[in-house]
Order: sequence, then structure tokens, then C-alpha cells
Amino acid sequence: MWDEAEFAVTGGERAIAIGVFLAILSAVANGSFAVLSKTRSIRRARVSPLIFNFWACLGVLLSSLLLLFKYKFVFALEGLLSGVFFVLSFINIFRAVRLLGVSVAYGIWAGTAAIVSFMARELFEGTTKNLSLAGLAILVIIIGVLGVAWSGQMSWEPQDFYEDDDHTQTLIQSQPSFAGWVQHRKLWDVAGQSKSGERPKNVLTGEPASRSFPAGVFSAVLAGILGGLVMIPANQAPDMAQGNAFLPSFGIAVAIFTPIVTSLPYLSGCELPDLSAREAAGPGILSGFIYNIGNMLNIVAIFYVGSSVAYPLFQCGIIVAGIWGMLYFEESHGNALITLWAADVVLLVGIILLSLTH
Repeated sequence: MWDEAEFAVTGGERAIAIGVFLAILSAVANGSFAVLSKTRSIRRARVSPLIFNFWACLGVLLSSLLLLFKYKFVFALEGLLSGVFFVLSFINIFRAVRLLGVSVAYGIWAGTAAIVSFMARELFEGTTKNLSLAGLAILVIIIGVLGVAWSGQMSWEPQDFYEDDDHTQTLIQSQPSFAGWVQHRKLWDVAGQSKSGERPKNVLTGEPASRSFPAGVFSAVLAGILGGLVMIPANQAPDMAQGNAFLPSFGIAVAIFTPIVTSLPYLSGCELPDLSAREAAGPGILSGFIYNIGNMLNIVAIFYVGSSVAYPLFQCGIIVAGIWGMLYFEESHGNALITLWAADVVLLVGIILLSLTH
């Protein structure tokens, strides 16, 4: 039987090539999973980030349990803490993507997560060899995060304020009178809400449009803080539950806390959430699968080439998310797009520098 541990040690250049390849695949998955929460079908059905998160967490659970075919189950209590951090982080990821777009939201939460993860590891393990370089790296990452946020502000428009589905666009192009009605409706809504003292609202979050950008940035930062803490408890797990063997425990914790978090906003009204199973189950579960597969691949890649190589490659998901945002969603243009890519490069430089401090 093929022994992964022995191959990682004795495989030489072939083992390194496999590790790098797995890390690149993990970056593609990491930069792509959130895209499904912003597809036209999800926006058209007005599936909230909270409900999409429910289905995505189900995908994470199912993919985690698949590892029981390979690893002996050892329940780690540390998985409970990881599960709480993860569920709350995931909700904020999807909320930030809905409000800011994929590329901007990803850059903010990835940079924040890199800093928080490093600081948490340093607090508990103290393995940093060069604190001066670490300080410089953190400063560079912060500059990158601020640049990403600034690029988002430059190109920001209220997300999902009016539906932009295929049917509406067909009517606009074929019936000038309908196009005029749409424009009139927008102006009438904005004017009417201004007269009543209310501001235009995002139809999915219910927040005033003028506050949606700061709310999106807050969600992205919070997602990064919580996301940076997700795998910290795993380092304290028993030896038999290290690496991918930790994920079944993590998945069970996700299964426990996801229904609780999903139902909390509905408790005051004593009502059940509409899970929009027909519209959201497939994309949501697939999103969770993609995320967790990326997570698994990164863990294996670290095993082959070490975190100093695998982690920066994993964070190249920033580039993948930027490509999705640029080509598929057309989130940024002109100077905003240039600023975004420059900030992403700065972010990656900071993350590479941070990885060299161990």
C-alpha cells in the first residue's frame, strides 16, 4: 500500500511537484467557492446569505464525513470551537460577497485571516524566527487590505438593489417603454424614500444602500478574524485527529451549530426560515464541497512541501477571486480595477513575507 508519509519524505522532486500542484488546486477552490453565492439564479431567487450559508455548511459536513472512508474516527473536542468560528465566518463571507463583490470581499477577508492566523499561532506556539520581518509583513498586508477596500469604494454600487436577470434585460432591450418604466421606477422609489426620510435599501439585506459598503467591509473583516481562528484549535487536537483526520470532528461541529445560527434571527417571530431548497440547495452544497476540498488539498500540500510554500500558493485564491470578479461579474473597471490588482499583489507579497518568518 502506498504510504503518503514515506513518499513525502523520499519522493524528492516528484513529491514537491505533487505538493505544489495540490496547493494550486486548493487556491482555485478557495478563490471559487463563494462565487456560487452571487450567481444570477441565487440573486434572482433572493436567497439570503444566511440561508445560502446553511446549505454551504451542509456541503462542508458531507465532504468532511467522506474522510471517514480513509481515517479512523477520533472525535476531537477542539472541533467544536473550530465549528463555531467557521459557521460565523462563513455567514460573513457570503454576506460580504453579496455586498462588496467576490474580488473585494475576498481580498479583505484573506488578508485579515492571514494576520489573525499568524498572531494566534505566535501566541500559542511562539515559533516565529524573525519578528522584524513579521512586523513588516503585517504592515504590507494591512496596506494591501486597505488598497482592496479603496478599490471597492471606487467602483461600488449597491449590490442587488434592482434585479438584473435575463428576463428583465430581454424586456429592456426589446421594449423601450419597459426600459423607461424601470428607470422611472428607480427614480420614483429613491425620491419617495427620500421624502419619507428613508434611504434606498438593499433588497436582500434590508440595509440602507449608503451603509451597505461599510457593512460589507465589516463583514469581510469579521469573516477574516473568525476564519483565521478556525484551524488554530486543530493544532491542540490529539495526534490521531491531526490534519485531514480532524475534519470529521470539525464537520460534526458545523452540523451542530449551523441550524442554531440559522434559526436565531427567526426566534423572535416564532417562525421557521424559508430554506429555499429548490433554488439554493444545489449551489450551496456544491459551494461547501468546493471550499472543503480546497481545505483538504491544502492540508495535504503542507504535508508535502511545508507551509512556507503551500500557504502562499493557497492564498493565490486572491488572484482566482479577482479573475472571477473581473471576467464573470465585471465588478471593477478602469482605475478601480488597476487599484484592485495592485493591492492584490501587495497582499500576496505580504503573505509570502509572513510565511518566511517560520
